[in-house]
This record gives sequence, C-alpha cells and structure tokens, in this order.
Amino acid sequence: MQNFLDMLPAGQRESFGISEITDPERLALARATAFTWAGDPGRVCLALNREYFAQALANENIVAIIAPRHAVTPGAAGRKAVIVADKATDLFYAVHNAAIHAQGTPPAPRREIHPTARVAPDARLLGGDIRIGAGSVVHEGCLLIGPLEIGPDCTIMPGVMLGTDGMFSKEILGRKLHIAHFGGVRLGQNCIVHAGTNISKSVNHGEFTDIGDDVSIGIGVNIGHDSVIGPGTDISGRVMLAGRVEVGRGCWLGAGAILSNAIEVGDGAKIRIGSIVISDVPAGADVSGNFAQDHNQRLRELAKAARK
Repeated sequence: MQNFLDMLPAGQRESFGISEITDPERLALARATAFTWAGDPGRVCLALNREYFAQALANENIVAIIAPRHAVTPGAAGRKAVIVADKATDLFYAVHNAAIHAQGTPPAPRREIHPTARVAPDARLLGGDIRIGAGSVVHEGCLLIGPLEIGPDCTIMPGVMLGTDGMFSKEILGRKLHIAHFGGVRLGQNCIVHAGTNISKSVNHGEFTDIGDDVSIGIGVNIGHDSVIGPGTDISGRVMLAGRVEVGRGCWLGAGAILSNAIEVGDGAKIRIGSIVISDVPAGADVSGNFAQDHNQRLRELAKAARK
C-alpha cells in the first residue's frame, strides 16, 4: 500500500503543519483509520493528548499515530509511525475522508438473505454486504444500507433505516466537511426495531454500531454511530443516543431520554422517561431528570420541596 499521505490533494499535505514523521516506512502498513482502541490490524489513529497517545502506543493494531507535539511521549520509535502536525485533527479527518481502505477495485456487495427470512418488496437494500438471518422479517418502507448484519428472528418494522451516515462534521483547513461513515450496523438475534427508528453505521471501516441479542428498540429512536447496546436492553420510543454510547446488559431507557456522546451505562441501569444523561451511569443505577441524577434522591428532594 502507498504512503497514505500521498492520497491527499496536491499541496494540502503542507497545510497541516507536519513537522516530523518517525518511522515513515510503517505508513505503508496502514489499512484504515480508527479510534485508539481499534480491534483490527493496520490502523491509523488520532491522539490529541498523552492519555490517548499511550493507549495507541499500547495497541498492537495501531501502526501510525497522528498527534500534536504536546501529546507525543517517548517509546514509539521502531513500533509506530508518528506524524507530528500542528493541525493534527484536520489531518486525521482529511486522511479518514480519503478512504485509505478503498484502494483497488472493491468486491461486488453480497446479499445473503436466508430462505426463511421475509423482506418487503419495497424495502431498499443499498451499499455493501447485507446479511439477513433465518426467520427475520423486514417490513415495508425500510432502508437497509450495508455493511449490515441482521441476526435470526429479528423484526424490522416499517420505515426503519439501518446503516445511515450520522451527523458528524469537522472543520478541515477552514472548511466544514461531513465525516464519512465507512463501517456498518450489526444486530444480534431476536431483536425488534419499531417503526421510524434510525441506526447509524460506524464511522470506521470494518467496525460496527452493535446491537446485542434480545434488544427491543421503540418507535422513532435514533442510535448514533459506533454505539453498543448490550443484550436484553429495552429502549423506549424517541430515545436519542449520540455517537459512541455504550449501554450494558439488561438496561431500560425510558421514552424521550437523551444520552450524550461517548458515555457508558452499566448493566441493569434504568434511565427514566425524559432524562438527559451527560455522564456515565453505574451498573444498577436508577436515574432521572435534567441532568440525570439518582432517581430516589430526586424524589426525596421533590417531596421535601413540596412539604415546604
């Protein structure tokens, strides 16, 4: 594979303020962009601080790190290529949008629909590989964009969209651009996705927005890119999950709840109706309100206020 920096438009490379590239020969090993916790080999990541740089350094799947000077720590020599740039974020997302994984002729997308699955005639199947498991049903007006995996015995109600690009934009060299989504969506077995729900695909090639087994998703839910929903979780109608939300096993998310990006909800947690969650929720917690706090504590406070 060629040096992925050579894929950038002529003259643009200098605009990012690249001051140093260590072990540049390793750039040829890069296969795709990813987060610092990437699980597939040959990844390029962005590390904006020393914590993320250390995480990338310890991850054998990362072959190249794009970082500003202040984030770089010793220890990468001979192990990773490090690109030091004044505009590290701009550079990373320019490389991401260049789709370094897409060199060569892509294979034709595959459609693997089990003979016992039923797909409505007007459902639209687009993009990359799409697999639909045994006994699953896709109802009218659905939009399925691959890469997409739907496990056995799932029900996809009318008007559901799976595999869309989410709202993710960055300013690159003074111009606001949409960040392309190259990954997919994956649903486990025995899931139900109710009418009008949207689940966005992962940003990174080869990665997925993951919905576990036995998950029920209500009407008009939006699940952002790279979110992970644990088995047995119930998500009520009109819930909004921003990107990279991780929800544990057996959770309940009440109607209209909003979860900020990159937070974690522990196993068995309850998030009450209309809550706005901006920080991690521990396993077994029961939270409510705006901003969400322990539900019983909030009830005690309300009762105390009422007595006054």
